[in-house]
Amino acid sequence: MQHITWSLSRAPLKSSKLLRIGGSAATDFLQGLITQKLPLEGSSSYTAMCDIKGRIHSTGRLFNLPDGSYLYDSESSSLGHLKPYILRKQRKVVTLEDVTEKFTAMALLGAPKGVNMFEGSGVLACAQDDIGVVRIVTDDTVDLGTVFNEKVQSSEEGYKFYRRVAGYLSSSEAKGMTVYEANVDLLNGISYDKGCYLGQETVARGYHKGQIRKRCMPAVIFPEDWEGEIEDGETELSVASKLNYESGDESAREYDVKQGEVVEFNGKKVATVVTPPLTPPGKIPTPVIISTYVDKREAWNGSVVEVGGGTGRIWCWKPQWWGALDDRGRKMKNKDISLQMKEE
Repeated sequence: MQHITWSLSRAPLKSSKLLRIGGSAATDFLQGLITQKLPLEGSSSYTAMCDIKGRIHSTGRLFNLPDGSYLYDSESSSLGHLKPYILRKQRKVVTLEDVTEKFTAMALLGAPKGVNMFEGSGVLACAQDDIGVVRIVTDDTVDLGTVFNEKVQSSEEGYKFYRRVAGYLSSSEAKGMTVYEANVDLLNGISYDKGCYLGQETVARGYHKGQIRKRCMPAVIFPEDWEGEIEDGETELSVASKLNYESGDESAREYDVKQGEVVEFNGKKVATVVTPPLTPPGKIPTPVIISTYVDKREAWNGSVVEVGGGTGRIWCWKPQWWGALDDRGRKMKNKDISLQMKEE
């Protein structure tokens, strides 16, 4: 497969913004802005920052740094967004710094799950997320090729391909969505027992009183005569293999589906494409991420749909990392899953 090396490889993420938040009031400052609870339970956590209406401004991974400060690795966050929230009394005890030029963010693909191979290597921050990608932040003094004895280099386009197969939105793609539509809860990025933060009322109401129906999911649109199928819970590797397997001729190329285009079935809107175009090498159909109503998906999944001025057969699937959802569309806790198994 040309687009991505599924063995151990690393992709520099030039689109990342790295913000350092420090000072004695850094924890209190962030506590009022992010959906995750501080102090973090581990070395890092996925989280989101919302506006007053509970709509996402940015998503990213927040790291604990050795000096007690925090590093926010995101794509669409900026100092301009954070500065207005520093209260007058906090100005002398909260420091904000854009360190994007000082450090490099990378995605390590194909790493063994749950293994931290960078301890003591000089890497500033490192964490493995729910889709199996290790996020690394380092400077030019660390030779990552030496750290894991591999010099295989992927590209940011390769990482984007993997991310779409996994149904994992970038920060800029999630901007303006609710945290549930962007699956922040399924990525363990929300704490429901913390104090107030911007947008908390909307986030809490959606969890405790609402029905979560609309979520972003990975999908591929094939030619109408394609007879394959992608099932819920397949691994990213198995899905990518199917896409590669069916790419033997030009007809296997996906339509040039663009961000914001509507997917229609029998004249009715069933989904919206939320990812921008991605140019695949060779003849590999490129996956997209769509926003759709999960509970209505069975009515059109696997059918011929209209999108982008053409027609094609769509396959949309639940990623493996979602786990089990309850009857209100929320992520089931381990104790709830055990109880459901006993009842069955």
